[in-house]
Amino acid sequence: MYVFVFDFDQTLIMGHTGGQPTTDYDYDTDDYMIKNLCDVLKLLFKRNIPVYINTRGVVQDVKNYLKYRFHKVGENFDTLIKGIFGAENEEAIGNPYSNTLEFWHAESIISSKFVNAQLKDASTRVWAYEKIVYLNKIKEKEQVAKECIYFFDDTDINIQYAKLSGYTNSFIIDTNFLKHTLELVPQLLSGLLINVGDA
Repeated sequence: MYVFVFDFDQTLIMGHTGGQPTTDYDYDTDDYMIKNLCDVLKLLFKRNIPVYINTRGVVQDVKNYLKYRFHKVGENFDTLIKGIFGAENEEAIGNPYSNTLEFWHAESIISSKFVNAQLKDASTRVWAYEKIVYLNKIKEKEQVAKECIYFFDDTDINIQYAKLSGYTNSFIIDTNFLKHTLELVPQLLSGLLINVGDA
Protein backbone atom coordinates (compact mmCIF):
# COMPACT_ATOMS: atom_id res chain seq x y z
CA MET A 1 0.00 0.00 0.00
CA TYR A 2 1.16 3.53 -0.82
CA VAL A 3 0.37 6.90 0.74
CA PHE A 4 0.75 10.26 -1.03
CA VAL A 5 1.50 13.34 1.09
CA PHE A 6 1.50 16.88 -0.29
CA ASP A 7 2.60 20.26 0.93
CA PHE A 8 -0.06 22.91 0.27
CA ASP A 9 1.41 26.27 -0.82
CA GLN A 10 3.07 26.07 -4.25
CA THR A 11 2.39 22.34 -4.43
CA LEU A 12 -1.41 21.93 -4.45
CA ILE A 13 -1.91 25.53 -5.56
CA MET A 14 0.23 27.85 -7.67
CA GLY A 15 0.69 30.72 -5.23
CA HIS A 16 1.73 31.21 -1.63
CA THR A 17 -0.84 32.04 1.05
CA GLY A 18 1.46 32.80 3.95
CA GLY A 19 -0.12 29.85 5.72
CA GLN A 20 -3.59 31.36 5.99
CA PRO A 21 -5.50 30.94 2.74
CA THR A 22 -8.77 32.76 2.28
CA THR A 23 -11.50 32.09 -0.27
CA ASP A 24 -11.28 35.75 -1.33
CA TYR A 25 -8.24 34.89 -3.49
CA ASP A 26 -7.36 32.17 -5.99
CA TYR A 27 -3.56 32.46 -5.51
CA ASP A 28 -2.94 32.23 -9.27
CA THR A 29 -4.85 28.93 -9.38
CA ASP A 30 -7.92 29.01 -11.61
CA ASP A 31 -10.85 26.58 -11.47
CA TYR A 32 -9.50 24.62 -14.44
CA MET A 33 -6.32 23.84 -12.51
CA ILE A 34 -8.30 22.89 -9.40
CA LYS A 35 -10.40 20.54 -11.54
CA ASN A 36 -7.20 18.98 -12.91
CA LEU A 37 -5.90 18.59 -9.37
CA CYS A 38 -9.10 16.81 -8.34
CA ASP A 39 -8.81 14.53 -11.37
CA VAL A 40 -5.29 13.53 -10.30
CA LEU A 41 -6.44 12.99 -6.71
CA LYS A 42 -9.25 10.79 -8.01
CA LEU A 43 -6.66 8.60 -9.75
CA LEU A 44 -5.16 7.99 -6.32
CA PHE A 45 -8.56 7.47 -4.70
CA LYS A 46 -9.52 4.85 -7.29
CA ARG A 47 -6.35 2.92 -6.43
CA ASN A 48 -7.10 3.13 -2.67
CA ILE A 49 -4.08 5.38 -2.11
CA PRO A 50 -4.73 7.70 0.85
CA VAL A 51 -3.86 11.38 0.39
CA TYR A 52 -2.70 13.67 3.19
CA ILE A 53 -1.59 17.29 3.34
CA ASN A 54 1.54 18.15 5.34
CA THR A 55 1.70 21.94 5.58
CA ARG A 56 3.10 24.82 7.55
CA GLY A 57 -0.26 26.49 6.99
CA VAL A 58 -3.11 26.62 9.49
CA VAL A 59 -5.00 23.32 9.17
CA GLN A 60 -8.52 24.75 9.39
CA ASP A 61 -7.76 27.54 6.90
CA VAL A 62 -6.30 25.10 4.39
CA LYS A 63 -9.26 22.76 4.82
CA ASN A 64 -11.83 25.56 4.41
CA TYR A 65 -10.06 26.87 1.32
CA LEU A 66 -9.81 23.51 -0.44
CA LYS A 67 -13.37 22.54 0.49
CA TYR A 68 -14.57 25.76 -1.14
CA ARG A 69 -12.40 25.38 -4.24
CA PHE A 70 -13.23 21.68 -4.70
CA HIS A 71 -16.96 22.35 -4.27
CA LYS A 72 -16.80 25.06 -6.95
CA VAL A 73 -15.67 22.45 -9.50
CA GLY A 74 -18.12 19.79 -8.31
CA GLU A 75 -15.73 17.71 -6.18
CA ASN A 76 -15.79 16.61 -2.54
CA PHE A 77 -12.79 17.46 -0.38
CA ASP A 78 -13.61 14.80 2.24
CA THR A 79 -13.57 12.10 -0.42
CA LEU A 80 -10.21 13.08 -1.88
CA ILE A 81 -8.20 14.19 1.18
CA LYS A 82 -7.91 11.84 4.16
CA GLY A 83 -6.30 14.30 6.55
CA ILE A 84 -4.27 17.47 7.10
CA PHE A 85 -1.29 17.97 9.40
CA GLY A 86 -0.06 21.51 9.99
CA ALA A 87 -0.13 24.58 12.18
CA GLU A 88 -2.91 24.82 14.76
CA ASN A 89 -3.10 28.62 14.60
CA GLU A 90 -1.38 31.72 13.20
CA GLU A 91 1.34 31.73 15.87
CA ALA A 92 2.31 28.14 15.05
CA ILE A 93 3.21 29.13 11.47
CA GLY A 94 6.36 30.68 12.93
CA ASN A 95 6.78 28.22 15.79
CA PRO A 96 4.88 24.93 16.03
CA TYR A 97 6.22 24.27 19.53
CA SER A 98 4.82 25.29 22.89
CA ASN A 99 8.16 26.33 24.34
CA THR A 100 11.45 27.84 23.25
CA LEU A 101 13.51 24.79 24.24
CA GLU A 102 11.62 22.52 21.80
CA PHE A 103 12.02 25.13 19.05
CA TRP A 104 15.78 25.40 19.41
CA HIS A 105 16.19 21.64 19.81
CA ALA A 106 14.48 21.09 16.44
CA GLU A 107 16.42 23.97 14.87
CA SER A 108 19.76 22.63 16.08
CA ILE A 109 19.08 19.17 14.64
CA ILE A 110 18.40 20.56 11.17
CA SER A 111 21.30 23.03 11.33
CA SER A 112 23.68 20.19 12.16
CA LYS A 113 22.57 18.12 9.17
CA PHE A 114 23.04 20.54 6.29
CA VAL A 115 25.88 22.84 5.29
CA ASN A 116 23.45 25.32 3.73
CA ALA A 117 20.86 25.16 6.52
CA GLN A 118 21.90 28.56 7.84
CA LEU A 119 20.73 30.08 4.56
CA LYS A 120 17.19 29.44 5.80
CA ASP A 121 15.50 31.31 8.63
CA ALA A 122 15.14 29.45 11.94
CA SER A 123 11.40 28.84 11.57
CA THR A 124 11.95 27.26 8.14
CA ARG A 125 14.54 24.94 9.66
CA VAL A 126 12.18 24.04 12.49
CA TRP A 127 9.38 23.26 10.06
CA ALA A 128 11.66 20.89 8.13
CA TYR A 129 11.90 18.96 11.39
CA GLU A 130 8.17 19.24 12.15
CA LYS A 131 7.19 17.92 8.74
CA ILE A 132 9.02 14.69 9.57
CA VAL A 133 7.07 14.48 12.83
CA TYR A 134 3.91 14.62 10.70
CA LEU A 135 5.20 12.07 8.18
CA ASN A 136 5.93 9.72 11.08
CA LYS A 137 2.38 10.15 12.36
CA ILE A 138 0.96 9.42 8.91
CA LYS A 139 3.21 6.35 8.60
CA GLU A 140 1.98 5.04 11.95
CA LYS A 141 -1.66 5.81 11.17
CA GLU A 142 -1.53 4.00 7.83
CA GLN A 143 0.83 1.27 9.09
CA VAL A 144 3.17 1.45 6.10
CA ALA A 145 6.94 1.50 5.68
CA LYS A 146 8.67 4.83 5.04
CA GLU A 147 9.43 3.88 1.43
CA CYS A 148 5.69 3.53 0.79
CA ILE A 149 5.13 7.21 1.50
CA TYR A 150 5.45 9.58 -1.45
CA PHE A 151 6.05 13.12 -0.21
CA PHE A 152 5.90 16.28 -2.35
CA ASP A 153 7.07 19.74 -1.24
CA ASP A 154 8.40 22.89 -2.91
CA THR A 155 10.93 23.64 -0.12
CA ASP A 156 14.26 21.95 -0.72
CA ILE A 157 15.28 21.59 2.93
CA ASN A 158 12.01 19.77 3.68
CA ILE A 159 12.74 17.24 0.95
CA GLN A 160 16.41 16.91 1.92
CA TYR A 161 15.54 16.17 5.54
CA ALA A 162 12.73 13.80 4.57
CA LYS A 163 15.18 11.74 2.51
CA LEU A 164 17.74 11.83 5.31
CA SER A 165 15.01 10.58 7.66
CA GLY A 166 14.31 7.54 5.49
CA TYR A 167 11.49 8.94 3.33
CA THR A 168 13.36 8.16 0.15
CA ASN A 169 10.39 8.75 -2.14
CA SER A 170 10.34 12.49 -1.52
CA PHE A 171 10.14 14.87 -4.46
CA ILE A 172 10.86 18.55 -4.85
CA ILE A 173 8.14 20.50 -6.64
CA ASP A 174 9.86 23.01 -8.90
CA THR A 175 8.96 26.55 -9.91
CA ASN A 176 6.02 25.31 -12.01
CA PHE A 177 4.39 24.43 -8.66
CA LEU A 178 0.92 22.87 -9.13
CA LYS A 179 1.65 22.33 -12.83
CA HIS A 180 4.65 20.23 -11.83
CA THR A 181 2.56 18.27 -9.31
CA LEU A 182 -0.04 17.55 -11.99
CA GLU A 183 2.68 16.14 -14.27
CA LEU A 184 4.71 14.27 -11.68
CA VAL A 185 2.00 12.38 -9.78
CA PRO A 186 0.53 10.49 -12.78
CA GLN A 187 4.06 9.57 -13.91
CA LEU A 188 4.91 8.14 -10.51
CA LEU A 189 1.56 6.42 -10.21
CA SER A 190 2.02 4.78 -13.60
CA GLY A 191 5.41 3.44 -12.48
CA LEU A 192 3.96 2.11 -9.24
CA LEU A 193 1.15 0.29 -11.04
CA ILE A 194 3.60 -1.34 -13.43
CA ASN A 195 5.79 -2.42 -10.52
CA VAL A 196 2.90 -4.11 -8.73
CA GLY A 197 1.56 -5.70 -11.91
CA ASP A 198 -1.60 -3.62 -12.21
CA ALA A 199 -0.84 -2.25 -15.65
